[in-house]
Amino acid sequence: MLPNYFLLEGSEDEEPMPPDHALYAVPLKFVCRYYLFQKLYSDSEWRQAAELLVMLLKSRTASKKWWGVLLWDTISFLQEGDLLINYDDSLELLRCLEEIYIGSAQGGADEYLEGMVAMLTKGEAITTEERKRVEQEPLDKLSTVRLALAQQIARCCILS
Repeated sequence: MLPNYFLLEGSEDEEPMPPDHALYAVPLKFVCRYYLFQKLYSDSEWRQAAELLVMLLKSRTASKKWWGVLLWDTISFLQEGDLLINYDDSLELLRCLEEIYIGSAQGGADEYLEGMVAMLTKGEAITTEERKRVEQEPLDKLSTVRLALAQQIARCCILS
């Protein structure tokens, strides 16, 4: 059983984190919350899963190398008939996405695409040449997220 301080902040039974856990707190919080997201998603709790995913990006709990994976996970919520992600959160997701594109274009692909590259290569070691080719694939996948976000923002504008 995980202590409550690794799950969601702000709950009424929130426990203070012991000082010796502080070094691992943020990465462990991310892993626990991402696990919770996966559980909510598999249980078809779409709204809660979408809110948690947005929270992971907005709170900066996830390191930038995982932003691409999280944004890729939003695609099913963005293409859903219901508006599971509101206008303001959609703009925040778009801001994160643009930071990935700009950072990658300026030579920071390792910082922004490492999680997606690991996901696509299943963690196998690859050569530098293969890595350059493989780094383009996450950007191509994220262009799908960009389109879905643009459509989501337009739907939010029309419905409000």
